[in-house]
Amino acid sequence: MIHRTSFYNTTILVLLMLVLSCSSTQKKSDDEKYAYFVRGTLHFVNVEGGCWQLMSDEDEAYELSEIDLSPIEFDGVRVEAQVKDILDAVSFCMVGKIVKVLRLNKLYNE
Repeated sequence: MIHRTSFYNTTILVLLMLVLSCSSTQKKSDDEKYAYFVRGTLHFVNVEGGCWQLMSDEDEAYELSEIDLSPIEFDGVRVEAQVKDILDAVSFCMVGKIVKVLRLNKLYNE
């Protein structure tokens, strides 16, 4: 009887460990941890080869870093961007707070 109880306890413990190890608790990257969303309009600023500015709906200016867009397709387009502040960056354009773009989605029918 003692062996059977020990077997059941061990089996339950192993199953519990399997279930817990399969849970979907993903760690957020540092980028996602400090990211936030901004809605606004994209503008191509033709300074020093060109820069992208996102003018938010709250009239805050952001300079988009590490992004490659076609001015013909995106200048004046409404977007929602997930961004992260870049605190140690400098820019020739100086058209707003410099941010790294993590995601960029066009907004339709607004």
